[in-house]
Amino acid sequence: MSRSKSRKTRKGRALLVVLTVLLVIVGLATAGALAAVVATASFARGHTIAPNVRVGGVLAEGMTAAQAQAALEREFVPRLPAEITLTCPGGSFSLSREELGVQPELEAAIQQALQIGREPTLLERIRRQWALRRGALDLPVALAVDADRLRDSLEALAPQINREPKDARVTVSGKQVHKSPGRVGLALQVEDSLGKIQSALADAKTARIQLVVREQPPNISEQDLAGLQVVLSSYETPYHTYQRDRTHNMRLAIGRVSGIVLQPGEVFSLNQRVGERTVRDGYRSAPIFRDGEVVPDTGGGVCQVASTLYNMALLANLQVLERSHHSRPVWYCPTGRDAAVYWGAKDLKFKNSLPHPILLLGEVRGSHLWAACVGHADDQYKVELIRSNLARLGNKTVTRQDPTQPEGYRKVENPGAAGARATLSWKVYKDGRLVKSGKLHDDYYAPVNRVVIVGAKPKSPPQTLTGPAAPKPAQPLPPDADRDSPAAPADSPGDSARATPPATSPRKPPTRLST
Repeated sequence: MSRSKSRKTRKGRALLVVLTVLLVIVGLATAGALAAVVATASFARGHTIAPNVRVGGVLAEGMTAAQAQAALEREFVPRLPAEITLTCPGGSFSLSREELGVQPELEAAIQQALQIGREPTLLERIRRQWALRRGALDLPVALAVDADRLRDSLEALAPQINREPKDARVTVSGKQVHKSPGRVGLALQVEDSLGKIQSALADAKTARIQLVVREQPPNISEQDLAGLQVVLSSYETPYHTYQRDRTHNMRLAIGRVSGIVLQPGEVFSLNQRVGERTVRDGYRSAPIFRDGEVVPDTGGGVCQVASTLYNMALLANLQVLERSHHSRPVWYCPTGRDAAVYWGAKDLKFKNSLPHPILLLGEVRGSHLWAACVGHADDQYKVELIRSNLARLGNKTVTRQDPTQPEGYRKVENPGAAGARATLSWKVYKDGRLVKSGKLHDDYYAPVNRVVIVGAKPKSPPQTLTGPAAPKPAQPLPPDADRDSPAAPADSPGDSARATPPATSPRKPPTRLST
């Protein structure tokens, strides 16, 4: 029985302790709340900042707006970073606050501080004051940005950041293949960077901001060139360096071909790559073959590019899909191994029939046009090109008369050219073993007659210039003639003038008119 009473006594004491503690807590809370109310009422009646409030790290309690402004200019502004660093993949740039058009918004931060403890309701004010008693409130100072000045600064930086992408390159020296790494292109996004800077500077402590830069990968990366190990084939043709316009056209066309990577199964079209040969596209007038004659035309010389690439493709064991020969043999490559192209009519097409990618290279160097095919070491073949059934077809001289030219006139209108026949075959070897052979094509180049123009206008007989004929001797007048009658007229216009002198003295000899 005594044990039961003892337990009840202990429980009662514990309950009393708990109640006492709760009463103390409530009392303290009430006292704190009352103190908060009193404190709120005390500063709310004035125009000062609430206790325990900081602005930008500067204690501003009890200060008026003017006092806080002075304190911030004295303690906060000097702590701001004098420069802000803008970073990008290409490097970093430090700009002053003036260059960025940045100014701290002190007045806005002070006005925000003045509203602390002046919340609309009593409960909100009590909560705020209670929070302030537990710890200081530090309000950040935002930085205002002059958008126009910042935009001008970013646009001035753009040329230092922007760069074009650079393709990875392969160069060939003899049979050695050398590779150069590519480079990613960069383009500063001015408006996006401006917005990002404005957002970042909401915190005045910000001193480093990443610019928005768009990266543009190169068309050909180092990875694309990984399998390009050896020169599969190369071919070159001579040209006359004094033909500057023709050389210009060849350089322009081969430049648009060099650097192309063909994936397995991909088809190459020369017309598609070099484009229509127009003055607007950079081509000049140079000699071409048309209907067996040599005439000037825009883009002359591109056929030599086609012929060089055609031989390169055959020697690399590529599948040729389309090829045409010229109307007459050309001097820069063997008969039967040329290729003619003309926009909208003739094209050179071949396919990468190998299991790995290939790279086409070409350039005008010295007095030769050079082209090469670079590929995987496993795709090396030895190719023999065999010409047979070679024949030279003589031409004739055709004479044409020109009735507008005199006899003896002679001009060669067309020097003409001999024709030819040729058959081209090939043999393809892999590791010394013949894997392919056969005829590629038969070519016929029609002879062009030599045309000579001769004059057919007959010569005129020689003409002798003469003066007026001498007048006939005057006949004596009959005795009964009227000596005062007028002289007789000339016989006819154009004849020599004849006149009868006045009959003053019948015995005088007649007067002769001469020219």
